[in-house]
Amino acid sequence: MKFEIVDTLTKFNELEDEWRNLFSNSDQKENIFASFHWHEAVLQTYEAHYNDGKCKLAIIIGRRRGKAELICPLVQVNSFGTRILNCIGNPVSQYGDVIAKPGKASSYLIGAALKFVARETKADALILERVQETSAVASALNRN
Repeated sequence: MKFEIVDTLTKFNELEDEWRNLFSNSDQKENIFASFHWHEAVLQTYEAHYNDGKCKLAIIIGRRRGKAELICPLVQVNSFGTRILNCIGNPVSQYGDVIAKPGKASSYLIGAALKFVARETKADALILERVQETSAVASALNRN
């Protein structure tokens, strides 16, 4: 699995086809808050916030053989000298999760992706609010 951090709106928009394909084949396909279009609407609505220098995209995409198997829609917020990773849309979104290809290895891959982004962004904290107990990310965090 090769991880990449998407940190610009241009790169985010380039993910649409991969995101929609992964989303439609994931366990989250019934969750509007995990869809590309939900994240696109949040980013467009709060574009000034995501471009103010205090907040930037930190979306992780994990690919195997060039095909997306994991998307972690995160942002990095800089607050009082602390780098915090949050779900995109926090605090207005009602639900946050990771979009992952279903399978036994998904919990391991989610854990590896979160460790990757924390290391690469030099984040001080990962705060995942409004994550349901049945979500993919909650399952991964409970296992790792």
